[in-house]
Amino acid sequence: MSHVVDLMEEIATIDGSVAVKDLPLEAIESLADIVVWISYRRRLGVNVIHRFGSPTFCPPHANKGIVIDTGHPILDYEVKAIMLLMARTGTREGGQPYKWYTITTRIRRLANLARYAAKRGVRSFREFATMPEARLRTLLLGFVTGKKAEGALDAQAKTSLYKAAKDALKHLADFGLVATSEYRAILDEVTLEGIDRHVAENRLSHAIIPTGVMKQLIAEAVDYVDKAESMFAEFARVFRQTHGAFESSGCANVANVIFVCALKDEKALGKLLATYFADLQRHTYALVLAFTGMRDSEVAALRAGCAGYRQENSEDVFW
Repeated sequence: MSHVVDLMEEIATIDGSVAVKDLPLEAIESLADIVVWISYRRRLGVNVIHRFGSPTFCPPHANKGIVIDTGHPILDYEVKAIMLLMARTGTREGGQPYKWYTITTRIRRLANLARYAAKRGVRSFREFATMPEARLRTLLLGFVTGKKAEGALDAQAKTSLYKAAKDALKHLADFGLVATSEYRAILDEVTLEGIDRHVAENRLSHAIIPTGVMKQLIAEAVDYVDKAESMFAEFARVFRQTHGAFESSGCANVANVIFVCALKDEKALGKLLATYFADLQRHTYALVLAFTGMRDSEVAALRAGCAGYRQENSEDVFW
């Protein structure tokens, strides 16, 4: 067995819901050599193979990877399994996979929890289901509110971490590792008050853009994007003309080709770029923020060509 599809069958039960299988250590060790991803690292000029038994993971499309090394093999397995299921199926069969940015953020929290719990004698997240409620509450509260020096999140110092903790730790229930209502209730008890406090304290912490200014900003961005779109054909023509010179010149020295092309097309190409395309990313960025409600970091992670389109009830719908 060497394919990631086979690996998914070994680590998860997918039947409407999605649950991580409870495997013995021997079975986990037998999965170590299965290749999860192969990503090309441009800086190194090599393909990096990420196997299930290794501590580092990075899919081909991502720029940043993640390290999963909790200090205990079963906890490592459980965190890795959640990571793969988030990336491939989401929380239900046929569901929507999570974006890699979200996965790395939440998996780091789960790995932190695993290390914190392991130091307190926990060897599997499944132990949370049979742990006395008082002990589980103490462990989760200590992890969320304890000091960073102790391996905790210290959410009292940075209240946004209450929601970050809840978003990550709920996946233990989502993927069947702690399938008890008590766990969700205790997690809510530990985090919801802090989340409410963060919302109350930061409700007006962001500048409110006046309606008139926002309309002006949107109009400027739309106008810029429309002009760039109208000039793209001309830009493509000049670019192809410049690029084609490399094939047709017959010059032995590439520098000569660049020099000849520059004399003819550099000014035209430079003017097009400076006038219609230099600020295209900034204006597109502003429009996405204005109309989608996405976070700043989510917009920054978008890739070219990621937008989708369909017609719904005779209206244009983009996503």
